Amino acid sequence: MGNHKGGKGGVVANIASIVGLMITPAAPIYAATKHDIISFVKSMEGHNETLGVRVVCICPHLTDTSMVANLEEKNLLLDFCKDLIHESYKTMKQKPETVASAII
Repeated sequence: MGNHKGGKGGVVANIASIVGLMITPAAPIYAATKHDIISFVKSMEGHNETLGVRVVCICPHLTDTSMVANLEEKNLLLDFCKDLIHESYKTMKQKPETVASAII
């Protein structure tokens, strides 16, 4: 894909989360992974022109997917955070189609 290897260039779209843009005590491990994605994308900015590849990132809010459904049952979060995440899920989720539309 990169111009430096004879490619035509393009765009690489990463999906992080709004959680990667803030301090998130309710999900510290998840937040750390999203911060990493954002850091990678920002670090690649200086290479976009050389590569002919733009590396971008979208940071959507909580999205209604199977990954976040029934979090309490899946035991994916620290036990002291479950109530906070459960309340957020009930009030702030969006449809995956909304995120897809934003990427396009």
